[in-house]
Amino acid sequence: MLPFTEAFDESKIVIWGIGDRSTAAAETGAKGHTSGINIVVARASDEINNAQRRCDYDAARQVEEEISPLEDIRFMEERAYNYSAVMEAINCSGFADVVGGTGGPFNPPVPDDVARRIERIMASVEHYHY
Repeated sequence: MLPFTEAFDESKIVIWGIGDRSTAAAETGAKGHTSGINIVVARASDEINNAQRRCDYDAARQVEEEISPLEDIRFMEERAYNYSAVMEAINCSGFADVVGGTGGPFNPPVPDDVARRIERIMASVEHYHY
């Protein structure tokens, strides 16, 4: 029996990962990843993808580690802040080319303590926006 990723021909793609944490999957042959934070730190997603394509898993993992604190917030408390954490990251970043909005029933604003954490995270990863 073929391993999962070898069961597909070259025309297929396997997308696996949780947000931008997909390097472990890429090391086993998965191709591509999904991104929930791409709108605010698109370059991070690009750098992860490009590093994985050239099999530089150390470089991909380094970017994943930098953005991991934001991903951790998105997935805490059963994904309670999945969308609203990204919205908060956009709003606190001050970037003029994206608008996070004000939330809604499925993505209400994050609590103040979480917002402060996101602001600190964005200060350290804002270089991945452009």
